[in-house]
This record gives sequence, C-alpha cells and structure tokens, in this order.
Amino acid sequence: MPPLISSPQRDHTHPEIDLLSDHDLANAIASLNPRPAKHTPHIECNIAALLHAIAQQHYNKPSINLLPADQAQLIQQHCLAAAGRLGWTRHPEKDSLLVKPIQPDLESARSHLRQMLASQETPFMRWKLVEWVSIGAYERNYYALEFNMPPELEAIIQEELIHARFHPQTNGLYAPTIPPLPPDAPQRFETALRAAATLTTRGGQSRLLPTLTVKRALEDITQQSLNQYQTTDLLNQLADVFIRLGYDPETNHVPVRDLLDPPDHLSPNGGLACYTPTIRIDSTPKELTLAKGLRVFAPTIIIDDESETLVALHIYGPPQSVKANWAALMNHGTTSWINRCRITLNGAKSHITLRGSLPCGWSELWLIHKQASFADINPTHDAYILDDGRSPVPATFFPMLDKILAAPLLPAWAPYLWVQGRKHQLIRPLGDSNVGAAGWALIPSPAWHENISAGLQSGAITIT
Repeated sequence: MPPLISSPQRDHTHPEIDLLSDHDLANAIASLNPRPAKHTPHIECNIAALLHAIAQQHYNKPSINLLPADQAQLIQQHCLAAAGRLGWTRHPEKDSLLVKPIQPDLESARSHLRQMLASQETPFMRWKLVEWVSIGAYERNYYALEFNMPPELEAIIQEELIHARFHPQTNGLYAPTIPPLPPDAPQRFETALRAAATLTTRGGQSRLLPTLTVKRALEDITQQSLNQYQTTDLLNQLADVFIRLGYDPETNHVPVRDLLDPPDHLSPNGGLACYTPTIRIDSTPKELTLAKGLRVFAPTIIIDDESETLVALHIYGPPQSVKANWAALMNHGTTSWINRCRITLNGAKSHITLRGSLPCGWSELWLIHKQASFADINPTHDAYILDDGRSPVPATFFPMLDKILAAPLLPAWAPYLWVQGRKHQLIRPLGDSNVGAAGWALIPSPAWHENISAGLQSGAITIT
C-alpha cells in the first residue's frame, strides 16, 4: 500500500483509499516503458495497462477490476488528473491511450538540418525538410510534422534555409538561391572563357573547356561559391555567350587517357567533365569503297543523320572508281554506310552533281543536296548550310535564312538571329560525322518572326 497522503490528495468519501502522489504515478508510467507513437512526436501509454500496474504495485491487486467499482473509478479519475499535471493527455482518436509530447532536441535539430542543407545541391520538397529536422530533433522521422510543425522547429527551418541560401519556389520546391548577375556579366564571362586554357584529345578534338574552369569564371563574377544547380542556372542565363563561342551547353565526359597533356591532378584512369564545341570537324580524308573493289578518297563528308541523307560529299580518285562509287550511291533506295552513318538516297532527285578533273588525271565529284543550294532550295523544307568552323556565324547562314523566310532581313541581324536560332532549336547541328567541314539545318518556322519582333522590341536589333 502507498504511504498515507495528506488531505489534499486523500478522498474523504473513501477514507480507506490512499491515492497516489504525482511522483508515484510518474514512476508507474515509467515502469511501462511508454513507446513512441508512429506518426507524431509523442510517447503513448495504455490507460488500462497503467491502472493494472498501479493496482499491482500500490494496492496488492493483480487487476484494477478486483477493487470495488467505486474505488476503481476514483483511482482512475485521480490518475488521469495527475497524468494531466504531468503533461499527459487523452489521445484525440484513441480514448484508451494517454499521450505526451516528446521534447525536441533543438540543438541537434539545427545541426542535422544544417549538415543536410550543406550537402544538398538540387531543389527538394518540403517533406525532405521535415525528415531532416525530425531526425535531428527526435532521432526518427515523423511525417505528420509536415502538417503540424512545432513553432520552435519551424523557426529553425526558416533560419537555416536563409543561412544555406535556399528559398521556396511557387511549385512547392526549395531551391538554392541564384545570385544576381551584374550588368557586365556577359562581357566578363566571354572574356574569361576566351582567355581560359582548353584541352585537346589525341583524336584531334580541340577547345575542350573543363567545367571547373567555367564554374570558377562564374564564381569570380558572382563573388561567391556555387553549387551545380546554381552554376547550371547561371549558364542558362549566359547561354548567348556559350553559343557565340560555339560551345554545346551540355557537358561531356572525356577519359583522361584520351587527352593530350592532361592536368597533373587527374588520375590516368579517371575522366573529366568538359564543355565541347557544338560542331566537330575531322580533318582527315576518308577512304570510301561504295563500289566493290573501287576505292575513292573523301576529304569532305557532311551527313544529316536524322534524315539519313548526304548534305555534301566531295570524292576524288581514278575516273572509273569515282563513277562507280557515284552510281552505287545514287542507286534508288539502296542503303550505303558512310563514316558509320546509314545513307539512303532517292536517286538524283534531291542532289546536284558537279564533276571535274584533276591535273594528275584523276576525277573529282561534288554531290550537294538541293536544300544546300541557294538556287534550288525549297523554302518550305529544312535548309542546309555548310560551316568551315572559322567564324562564329557561318557565312552562308544569313543568305539561306533570308531565302527561306518571307520577311525582310538586314545582314546586321545575323549574329542575333544565329544566337536566337540556336537557343530555340531553330538551327540544329548535323551530327558528329563531319569530315572537312560541318553542317547545320535551318528550320523554317513562325518562331523566327517571333524572335525578330522580340529583338526589335528589346532593342537587340534595329531597322536603322
């Protein structure tokens, strides 16, 4: 039996019943080892189990049900009231349970959240924040906190988001804050990239620009360290510079073993992420044998691999070999393979053939797609332009665009239109199988007129 209790806790209607002190009730609850709730940061205690434990520990009864009903009811009422003073309440949905909030470890919550935010480089949903702060505060994840976050933990979340430079977006994501670019950022960025050291592969691919070089140039401009998400966003804002310099905005993985004079800090078995030029021109003439046993040389090959057609082909060799290879290629419906690309021509309907003789007695032949010929082009179909890679804007770009668009253009608009065409997929490169020169396809589209209107309104181009 518990010790006698002073009058405030003694029931005068039942003087023979000594009621538990708050301290004794706390010990009784602790003896049951209350378990954490599944979905909310609370511990739970079964009321029936608690009353039976009190009956055993303090009234020498194996069950509360063995006490007189009025005494059992009095003990239950007293215990529930005392539990309330100790911070316990009835479960809102399960009346058989008492629940008590778990006090969060605020220092651990802040530390864990800061650590996770420091390692996060991409946007994330709110539930991620809930998970990180919950694990720090309670050593487990309570998803229900997403709908009922304690104010002290919400304050930590907001403070740490600011510290880590993350901000909420309209789509419900939290993203790294993008630093603003100064007005002269495009000029400074272009100057830095032009002056940057580039790499060359053993296969002759040059002007490879390591991603770390680009990232450092952006950090110099913004005066802060950047993660991958921020770098990508800033590069999108400066896409015009990449296009003017002839680079593809997508990175490529280049094995270190393929590089000439790779940086010393790189492992020979590793790789390097680089930005590479959009067009790649192989300067080594190829040998073709489209007619069995008759070989010709091809210093220029430009292929549209999407349409499986030749844009331009220059071959030379003995007259019989040149003629036989041309005949094999132009055979209607026959599939040929040139420089690892599948080619299927519709006879001579889509191409122009130009023949000539060399001083040595050999023959040479040019095969040009009619959509690459200013005189024969059909403005309703994709036009082709050739590019020797010597100029940021190919010399044939403006004449061809002027030909296919039913709108007056000024030559001074060429740089602007080239950049806008590349940005909006109105100009596409013709694959990676170019030899001697490269090629582009111009896509006739109303979007050209939209870009012209936008340029005139913004002042990027003028009619004077």
